Formats: sequence, structure tokens, C-alpha cells
Amino acid sequence: TLPPQEFGTAMKSPEPVNYGETADVLTVQWLRDPSELEPHADDWRALERSANHTHLSSFDFITAWYTHYAGSYGGTPLIGLAHRHSRLVGVAPMAICRGRTGTVPVTRIELAPTDVPAGEFLTARGDAEVISAFMDALVEHATFDVVCFDGFAAGSDEMTSIEQAASKWRMAMECVDHAYAVADLSRGYENYR
Repeated sequence: TLPPQEFGTAMKSPEPVNYGETADVLTVQWLRDPSELEPHADDWRALERSANHTHLSSFDFITAWYTHYAGSYGGTPLIGLAHRHSRLVGVAPMAICRGRTGTVPVTRIELAPTDVPAGEFLTARGDAEVISAFMDALVEHATFDVVCFDGFAAGSDEMTSIEQAASKWRMAMECVDHAYAVADLSRGYENYR
């Protein structure tokens, strides 16, 4: 992975761009420096309370991950923020990674954290339009060869949004099924056993 200063031209525009099909204005802005996240902390945490998510998209986890792992290990930070008017409605924590397939250089965009087979967009429940906007903004403003998203269930609203965007932008898509056990520990570990 190249240091951020050597890969600073991957995004063509840091300015917010309007997206969305509804009357509400939906803008997407990309941040490249994790130090720019702090002003969004309260809004991000408020969005967490309205979303069905794991720790992988929480403000506290992602900012710590970017601080300690992004860069030469985890890739160049690429953080998408989606707003409807002034309200934060989505976060796309990603990283730009550079590698090679044989001798061919490959630029890959992944959801952060890049070192686990999971990741997620943070959106309010059922807001597939935000994921579509992230995908549109990514295609329109980033330079990449491949996008690798892990952790989306087949048939989910999120996966459907990704598939529709891939089709819209004529992107080839490949899905690999990963089976993971799910344990309901809501009543405690002793009750699970």
C-alpha cells in the first residue's frame, strides 16, 4: 500500500455531490484524513443508534482502526459521509489498497477494516438509497480496478443496492458465499450452551 501522499489523486473531487431519487437532497462527501472525523462524531453516534450495525462501522472502532492500522498496513483512508440536508444518514468506511496480481498493479477499494472478512456501510434501517449513492459517488470520483466488499448477505437490501449499482455502471460482479455461525447471546452465554 502506498502512503497517502503518494496516492492522493485517487479521488477526483473532495466536494459533496448530490445523489438520490427522492425530493430530499442526498449529498456524498469523501474524507481522506481520519483527523477530519472528529467534527462528525456526535452525528455518527446518533446514526449508530438508528441503525442495525456491528462494531465495524461504529465511530469509536473505525477511528481507532484508521489511526492505528490505515496507511502502509491497512490502506489509504477513504471515508464517505452521506447527508440529507444537514443530517448524516450514512457512513462508508473504506480504504484504498494497492497491490499486484503477478506484475500487474491493482488498485482495490475495500470496506474498513481491511484485515477481516467483513465490513459494512452505516445507514439507517432500510435506507438502500444511501448505499446506491455511495456506489455512484465511488464510481464517479475514485480511480480503482476492483472493489471488494465482504459481509453482505445474499438477497439483503444492501446487497441488492450493490448489485443494482454494479449493473448500472456495467461492473462485473462475483459473489463468494462465506458461512459463519451466528450465536444469539442476548440471554447470556450460559443460556446459549
